Amino acid sequence: MISNRILKTSLQAQLLSSKKVQKKFDEEVEKKFKTYKIEMLRELDSHPITKDLQNNVDSGLVTRGTLFGFLGFESGEDPVRELRDLLESFCVIKFSKQNTLKAIRTYTARIPTRDEIYSATPLRWAPGRSWVKAIEFGISGMGNYIEKKTNKSRSGEGIQSKTSNLGGKFRNAPYISSILNKFIKKIQGQGIKIR
Repeated sequence: MISNRILKTSLQAQLLSSKKVQKKFDEEVEKKFKTYKIEMLRELDSHPITKDLQNNVDSGLVTRGTLFGFLGFESGEDPVRELRDLLESFCVIKFSKQNTLKAIRTYTARIPTRDEIYSATPLRWAPGRSWVKAIEFGISGMGNYIEKKTNKSRSGEGIQSKTSNLGGKFRNAPYISSILNKFIKKIQGQGIKIR
């Protein structure tokens, strides 16, 4: 006598061998992944650190001036755009393999690595350094930062003094790592593997 479990797996395997069923699986998984990706990008857009880098909100990471000015971005630059573009283009999903006998269809998601994120988010004035890494792990110099509207600075918002130390400090915080961890947890919860 064939057990219900074996019969069920056998029927699922037969169904899964159909091109129409495979296409429907692909569409459903892609749809779910796209939903999670949109949620992740929305979280990036609305994050206080993103807003601070766009001079809309104070995230509390710097004690003087703006995060944009302290990190020395060029006036008019949109540093978050490069990060968002990377996430939009690199976060993709594809069919990986199928085990017809076990009636399993596997998908793999590509998520940017930490090094890829750091490479895509350079501090232009400090070759090899990433502003994302600086936000998450810290950066020195807050004590020497003078908030001052001037065309002698990259941002036009402040300068670094070589002599005075005004105190204050930079408070690092989780940013993209936190956003990506939530995204990864959601897609792994759907049985999607991460590459």
